[in-house]
Amino acid sequence: MRIDIAGKSFGSVSVLGRIELDIASGERIALLGPSGIGKSTLIRMVAGLDRDFAGRIEDVGRTAIVFQEPTLLPWRSAVQNVTLATRCSASDARALLAEVGLEGREDAFPRQLSLGQQRRLALARAFAAKPAILLLDEAFASLDPETADRMHALTEQMIRTHGTGAILATHDLDEALRLGSRLIVLSGRPATVKLDLSLAGVRDDTGRRDEIAERLKVLYQA
Repeated sequence: MRIDIAGKSFGSVSVLGRIELDIASGERIALLGPSGIGKSTLIRMVAGLDRDFAGRIEDVGRTAIVFQEPTLLPWRSAVQNVTLATRCSASDARALLAEVGLEGREDAFPRQLSLGQQRRLALARAFAAKPAILLLDEAFASLDPETADRMHALTEQMIRTHGTGAILATHDLDEALRLGSRLIVLSGRPATVKLDLSLAGVRDDTGRRDEIAERLKVLYQA
């Protein structure tokens, strides 16, 4: 995928500046930056939900997006939420629900599921679309630490199992290190790429993790 953005504005407010990125098939991009910097805007642009910008995004392939809120259909069962959104078969939907730990809850409505279960359902629905790139827009931001940790593990497992690339918008460095293979940091007004580095071996290297954290402090203040 090739991202070549000259700029993105909302009215008179310039949100994104020049952004040029080449993303290889299967890469897991952790898009990091402070709240309000434009990460979600860029995710929506990649998803094709926002086309009002200067530039182009090419060779994206099929995408599926998971938002901070599950955005489920409250009047449909879990299995129907998967099949109606993606047109996959009921048997495939049930297999995905089992994969995310919702076996036996296929006929439950969203209101009958815990928030963590709703997030699992949203994840199953996303993978039912068979995306080349999974887009995660602050998908774990409102979860308690224990639930977020379980969702991180599940998401990481499914990405590897299905061979899916990913772009994860987050403000949490530890989340970025857990799910990403490459770190892209946005900062400034308008936001541009301030840091682009491989995360190979960083996750288990406390020294490098702390070094990145210190660099982020400087970048966010710039």
